[in-house]
Amino acid sequence: MATLSSLPNELLAMVATFLDNQIDGLHLANCCHRFRDLLLPRVLSSIEVLGRCDYILNSVVHFFIRNPDFAKAVRSLALIGRGTCRHNRKLEFDEVAMDNALQDIDEGGADISTWVHKLSRETTFNHSYDGKGKEWQTMLLIVLPNLEKLEVDWDMAQLLEASILERASCLKQLFHGSPVLARLKEVSIPWQQNSTKPVHVREILPFFMFPAMRKFRGDLFTDKLEPTHDLIQKPGYSNVTHIHLRYSRPARGFESLILACKRLESFILEKAYGGVQAGFESNVTALYRALHVHKDTLERMVIHLVCGWPVSFLMDDLFFGTLHGFAVLKEVNLSVLNILDWDHEQRLARNNLSQVLPASLETLAIRDSQHCPNISEFQNQITDMVRAKTSDFTQWTELEIIGCWCDSQEEEQSFFPPLSEEIKNMDRLLGPACRGSDIHFNLRNSFSKPHGLLRDIREMVM
Repeated sequence: MATLSSLPNELLAMVATFLDNQIDGLHLANCCHRFRDLLLPRVLSSIEVLGRCDYILNSVVHFFIRNPDFAKAVRSLALIGRGTCRHNRKLEFDEVAMDNALQDIDEGGADISTWVHKLSRETTFNHSYDGKGKEWQTMLLIVLPNLEKLEVDWDMAQLLEASILERASCLKQLFHGSPVLARLKEVSIPWQQNSTKPVHVREILPFFMFPAMRKFRGDLFTDKLEPTHDLIQKPGYSNVTHIHLRYSRPARGFESLILACKRLESFILEKAYGGVQAGFESNVTALYRALHVHKDTLERMVIHLVCGWPVSFLMDDLFFGTLHGFAVLKEVNLSVLNILDWDHEQRLARNNLSQVLPASLETLAIRDSQHCPNISEFQNQITDMVRAKTSDFTQWTELEIIGCWCDSQEEEQSFFPPLSEEIKNMDRLLGPACRGSDIHFNLRNSFSKPHGLLRDIREMVM
């Protein structure tokens, strides 16, 4: 009778891929020496470590120091800051193994004694985290030579030993052989519930210096107060090609991040705070000016500024800028207030969509349509674009119009609010036109209950 251990390595590895839980994968890998050697590198390719527990960090670091082949298998690391340390034990310190890992540090050994003192201190921890774990977090990054993806909340990022980021920003090596995090391609700093204020972009610029970095994703950042020229010495020093920011404040258009990139291919700014009620500006002019530098490389642009104020308060400077000269821009996702230059007093557009959007367009999404000063003109401009597809927008295949169309108190109280006649007319007019031009059309209602649920309006019309 065939058993699991009798399977060839290829089939055994395939079986292991069906284990969604990493703990189950570890248990399977520890069944025998054969399973351990075959499966453990696969299981450890992506790991999650509780970053606020020095005991766990200490144990993980020692494991990888004693098993360098397994350390080389790690490609993705999440240092999670939630929770507190519950271990009331002394930390292990294998002096020989640690000395071998640290012997080349600081290019000359001057800091070895300092590191040994920090790492070898005998201490116990109570049931609250005291922030002394940055040496072990830093050590974990040092012993993972092939790390490509790092997820770390901002509290953890601030605790990382400063020498790593400082040396990276100066393009210096931490070791004789190769720089720390030399293969790091992607960094993610997600929002945490205990975050109370945005982080300034000057704090994350060092991440852009790592030579292999390509993607940065983060929540709750701002570039307010400090001039951009004080943040970057020269443009185009970073290899980052994808920037994705959420819940952030583009007071200066995030120029320091955008201009740092040599070749930006994707820029996403979701749910960015701004406007009269928020008490600070969203500088769409500076944002456009910075992105225009990458007009020959930018393929995806998503900019969603939160519009929670009445149209009567809006100024006439919300127009983002023409995208006609963006040579390879395929996806555009903008607010109706940014994509056209509206005269809010006359309730007319000063320009035309066909003159604003690029010929390379494939996917177009227009948000906040409920704030449109003139829905009829907007509808007519979209229709003219659809009809001109064969001559002007030959690659265009997707159109989505998003808005929250709840005007009355009765609609706000209804879980499924009725649609206004003008929105129904838009669906009746654009639907057939898009089908005739082979464009997939979708009207969506960003109804705020529950939790910004987006619902397909066409189903409501039916």
